[in-house]
Amino acid sequence: MKELAVTEANYLAGLIRRVQQNDSDAFAELYTLTYQRQYAYACRILRDERLAQDAIQEMYIVVFQSLGELREPKFFTTWMTSITQRICFDMRRKQ
Repeated sequence: MKELAVTEANYLAGLIRRVQQNDSDAFAELYTLTYQRQYAYACRILRDERLAQDAIQEMYIVVFQSLGELREPKFFTTWMTSITQRICFDMRRKQ
């Protein structure tokens, strides 16, 4: 199982490097590969599917705008999850 996680992390890191070089197809693939896990996480925090969809949309905007600043692509998933968490907690606080 650990080998699969390393392989996935390496693949995502390659996609991130491509996105950082303005490859829009790579961002679309990154979105496809990460959406379900991030959406499920947002649903667990917010307990509302509609709000979770809004949070994820906002998260991907932040990711798209900030990905050039990510220095260690191997930490992408952790970085993205922390953005999702922050956005969800902000949304809960505003309710």
